[in-house]
Amino acid sequence: MSLYLVEPAHGISLQIPVSESEERALVLQWARLKGAIARERFSERFGRQLTDAIADSLDWDIKAPTDAQLAYALVLSQKLGTDIPLSAKSSRLEMSLFLGKASVLLRDR
Repeated sequence: MSLYLVEPAHGISLQIPVSESEERALVLQWARLKGAIARERFSERFGRQLTDAIADSLDWDIKAPTDAQLAYALVLSQKLGTDIPLSAKSSRLEMSLFLGKASVLLRDR
């Protein structure tokens, strides 16, 4: 069995294979979701797990910067009297580029 994750606004459709045991469990779970409250609770719980899975599955360069990168960037930006670029706050690759340039600038001072 496969599940399909669809995001129509961007035309994204992913076929996600699941095992037979996961399929059986999902069918049982689905049968329990007759009421709107039960569906909403399951949807919220599933959404939290899916959000974590998506974040973990992204290529390293488009993940958010690590806490260590952000802390180091803050120190460098304060010492250089500059702001951390917005792009660096949302991408590990951009943060890595910023940290490289900023550390060279600080070393050369």
